[in-house]
Amino acid sequence: MKKWIWIPVVLGLAVAARMISQGTDASVIAKARKELTSGCLRQGLSVKAMTGSQVEQFCACSVDRTIKLLGAKGLRKLESEATPQKEQVKKVAIECVKELAETKS
Repeated sequence: MKKWIWIPVVLGLAVAARMISQGTDASVIAKARKELTSGCLRQGLSVKAMTGSQVEQFCACSVDRTIKLLGAKGLRKLESEATPQKEQVKKVAIECVKELAETKS
């Protein structure tokens, strides 16, 4: 599995960030989960190096960990062009790819 597979979650993040920054903490987290998962799945299914099942596992892993890591406050900051949070999301996604590759072996 290629290391650049983290791209779907980052692309999904860019789209979702504009939609999730308003509301209560609970609504930001709920919207983030929905939008990040949807964006990741949509982008991930276009990656030929992963099966549909792998995309689902990858998206579940990276979205759950992103939300846990950033919380509502960090998710709100994703709307900015360049944020430390985006680098953290990239690292989370790379960890999920590595774990997926290990379970596949």
